[in-house]
Amino acid sequence: MQGTLITVRREIGVGEIIGGHWVVEGPLGQGGMAVVVAARHVEMGKAVAIKILTRADPDAIARFEREAMTLAKLETKRTVCIHDFGTLPSGAPYLVMDKLEGETVDERGARVVAE
Repeated sequence: MQGTLITVRREIGVGEIIGGHWVVEGPLGQGGMAVVVAARHVEMGKAVAIKILTRADPDAIARFEREAMTLAKLETKRTVCIHDFGTLPSGAPYLVMDKLEGETVDERGARVVAE
């Protein structure tokens, strides 16, 4: 698929409102294609994580949207719950999901190796 590359270069600021309902509380992680921020629902106070694509071609955006739609249909304890999906004014898609506490994959791997 040919098309425009989406690139979001600005920071997502603490206190910024995403999708009209989610206030950003701070960064959680970053990779080559996306950032994840901690956020909270403005009225209900529910803590969530928001994954925002920061650099993607149209194929990656389509995969991201399929991921959102597929996860939203699942009802299992083994996957995160999807609460919202949308597009920022910059054109970058975002996905609002459960914020989980626990070890990162790197932390788990280091602990297992150390045992």
